[in-house]
Amino acid sequence: MLPRKDYPMVINTELQQLDFEIRKLQRRLEQSGDRARHEYAEWLDVMRVKLRQARSKLKALEQASDDNWDAIKADLDNTRNALKTMLSNTLAQVS
Repeated sequence: MLPRKDYPMVINTELQQLDFEIRKLQRRLEQSGDRARHEYAEWLDVMRVKLRQARSKLKALEQASDDNWDAIKADLDNTRNALKTMLSNTLAQVS
C-alpha cells in the first residue's frame, strides 16, 4: 500500500496513462471505419465520464481530512478499477 502522501501522485500518473490509452483506442477505432466507431462510441463516452469522475475524486482526496480520506480513496479506487476493466474489455473486443 502506498503512503498517503505518495498516493495522489501515483494515481494521477495512472489516470494520465488511462487517458492516453483511451485516446489511442479512439484513434484506432476512427481508422477502423464507421461501424467500429459507431459501435464503440458509447463505450468511449462512458470511459471519458469515468475518467473525469476519477480525476474529480482524486482532487477531493487531495483535500480530504483524515476522517474521510479512506472512504474517498475507496470510491476513487472503485471508479479507477471500473475504468481499467472497461478499457481492457473494449481493447479485447476490438483486437
